[in-house]
Amino acid sequence: MLLKDINNIKDKLIDRKIRNRKIGIVNSDIYLQIVYFIGILESKNIPILINIEIPRDTIELIKEKYNLSILKDDLGMFSKKIDNFEFDGFGVLSSGTTGLPKIIFRSEESWIKCFDYQSEIFNLNKNSIGFIHGSLNFSANLNYLIHFIYLGATVISSEKKMIKSWIDIIEKEKVNSIFLVPSKYKIMLRRDNRVLSDVKSVVSAGEKLDISIIKDMRNMFCNGKIVEYYGCSETSFISYNIFKDEFNYTKGILFPKVIVKNEGHDLYVNSPYLAYGYRAYYKVSDKGYIYDHKLILIGRYDNVINRSGVKISLKNIENELSKLSYLDQYVVFSKKDVIHGEEVYAALVLREKNVDKGKIIKDLRRNLIKYEVPKIIILDNIQLNVNGKIDIINLKNI
Repeated sequence: MLLKDINNIKDKLIDRKIRNRKIGIVNSDIYLQIVYFIGILESKNIPILINIEIPRDTIELIKEKYNLSILKDDLGMFSKKIDNFEFDGFGVLSSGTTGLPKIIFRSEESWIKCFDYQSEIFNLNKNSIGFIHGSLNFSANLNYLIHFIYLGATVISSEKKMIKSWIDIIEKEKVNSIFLVPSKYKIMLRRDNRVLSDVKSVVSAGEKLDISIIKDMRNMFCNGKIVEYYGCSETSFISYNIFKDEFNYTKGILFPKVIVKNEGHDLYVNSPYLAYGYRAYYKVSDKGYIYDHKLILIGRYDNVINRSGVKISLKNIENELSKLSYLDQYVVFSKKDVIHGEEVYAALVLREKNVDKGKIIKDLRRNLIKYEVPKIIILDNIQLNVNGKIDIINLKNI
């Protein structure tokens, strides 16, 4: 069925002599995302999966900037002019929180070069049965899927939001490999305490795994190899951690053939997995350094804000919030402020509902300077976007 649907898309595009076109896919159905993506790729066009939550006006701006055609369900497309872009590969839409999202073009080969290393590091093979959740416009999900196709292995996904249904599927289908972003693992652990002993590969990326949940992850995935990797859309894979214990939180082993240099805390990456048009020693937005041949990450440049001329570390605030046992979830972020330039906020989900803002502020004042204490927002839950990442844009609009 899948192959037939893919060939149908491919043949229709070839019959219409549509070739070397950048074609945007705006669809929430994962099956159709796969069909359209591979069908477009096989017809010698360039597919780009677009987040369905991106506002229509923004999509229009992306179309205008990159001269995209947008694929409709009836294969109708529209574009102001034909752009004969001779490129053998696909595009990934970056998920920045500000400004216009940019398209990063990538050849299949730039990912395939790393698949054998990924298989070894992530404990994957042709007998793997993988589980993902969320849209394929999240490039880590797309990479996982294409990797499994390369292996000839099986991938299962679910559009359901109920955590229990994911675990039911994982048990029923005998899933032995899982890829999720950290926030989804955290929700799994808090909503269900089943032991998933068949799972041999537990992979995460997109955010840092919270060190406080590693022990619980090892209990749930008692036979699983827990791996977190670090990278970005421009560079793909950079480094990884294997969580054999709880104390190697910030150290990363470099992926094979990846070279990282640091000048101060600026990091520059050279790799055979770089995206199209990016040159050797691309500067990433994270801060860190190399020590004993390992990458030590110490934060991002956007983790420090300027409030009325005073620098405030969002990481320090996160560290203090992590000590408060009555919190279930927390997110620290900044917003533009008319008076101070920037102001710090903390969105919190309480584990103990009788706790009020006064107690939280009092507890934070023990180790934070008065101006470092964030403005508190108490929520019933913290919303995620379709990629499973914390929806910072939504939080900033509260």
